[in-house]
Amino acid sequence: MNTRAIRLGAATLCAAPMFAVVLTAEAGLAAAGTGSGSGSSGSSSGSAGSSSGSAGSGSSSGSASCGHQVVGPLSTKGWTPIETAGPQFVSGPQSTGATGSGALRFAITDTPGKVTYFQPTRTTLGQAANLGYTMYVDHGLEPSFQLRINGADRTDGAASGFTTLVWQPHRNGLDAGTNRWTPATNLEHGMWWSTKSIAGAPGGQGQPVPLAAIVAANPRATITAYGVNLGTATTSELSYVDAVTFGCDSWSFRPGPSSGSASGSSSGSSR
Repeated sequence: MNTRAIRLGAATLCAAPMFAVVLTAEAGLAAAGTGSGSGSSGSSSGSAGSSSGSAGSGSSSGSASCGHQVVGPLSTKGWTPIETAGPQFVSGPQSTGATGSGALRFAITDTPGKVTYFQPTRTTLGQAANLGYTMYVDHGLEPSFQLRINGADRTDGAASGFTTLVWQPHRNGLDAGTNRWTPATNLEHGMWWSTKSIAGAPGGQGQPVPLAAIVAANPRATITAYGVNLGTATTSELSYVDAVTFGCDSWSFRPGPSSGSASGSSSGSSR
């Protein structure tokens, strides 16, 4: 397979044709560590003739056991975007605090715009531990860490109990700065907000609460996926992410010998 290197600011992206993985329902994420499918949603990127593949390309078997795993565009191990475009696998940026030779590139150039990347799981909310990631902010807001859950006690009575719990650096006193790598660890001890009004967290992003309070008010809540999101605050945002941790699992992201854009989309329940 021929690859082509593309210079993107502080990082180098290698592009190659690939297949997209699409999850069509929240239940797909709830499957024990698996998520697969096929499609042809790759899009052209960089110089003429090169094409980018999906973040869901290649193997999507999910985490088979505890430990450290390296993820690339040809072996995503279950990672996939949900209802949005995905990030790009890139080399760099190399700076103080870098955890390796590669990262995920989250870039937004239009409003509204959103980039996500999630790993499926089946974990009770009360068991959430060792949550973390390392981020590099080029410009714009920092990427957030998110937990997609079912079984929460929603104030609107929705039977699925679906919501997304969000941890943001600036709401937890962490200054990520710019053009440097910043680790965020033990997020389970921080302040979170819910995208839907639920017991223990009815106030939205303006009123984050301890995750422990959400756990206590939602004993049936189950995490179906965890990952990273870059939202739509401005028309231009660029950040990089590496070293995601969840429980006994840790993940590094590398472009690999035959890599491409992680762009693509996947649908999940948002009701």
